[in-house]
Amino acid sequence: AVDMIRFWAALLEGRIVSPETRDSMFETLYPMFDETSFYGLGTMVFEIADGRNRLLLLGQSGGAPGANAIVAYSPSDRIIVAVAINSDAPAPAVANLMLRTARDQASQPGQ
Repeated sequence: AVDMIRFWAALLEGRIVSPETRDSMFETLYPMFDETSFYGLGTMVFEIADGRNRLLLLGQSGGAPGANAIVAYSPSDRIIVAVAINSDAPAPAVANLMLRTARDQASQPGQ
């Protein structure tokens, strides 16, 4: 999971490909399995309903029986989370919980 975060941070910062190429990876998005997941050029965009808000996450996910993973960047929170699970548990749900926890902690006084 740490390597997934390092790679994604480097990609977003323009250290893997140029900023222009990085931006083109998100220019044209195609619907995936449902109305909340889209595929770009080697990237994915996820729309997450989080209570009153609709969050956009940029990232990549995948898996196989018994393992799945996700790395996601929340532009509104400026946070990258990564989850790698050796089970059929839903990695995107765990990533969303991590983002919510980070957001809640950041909104508390003294944080």
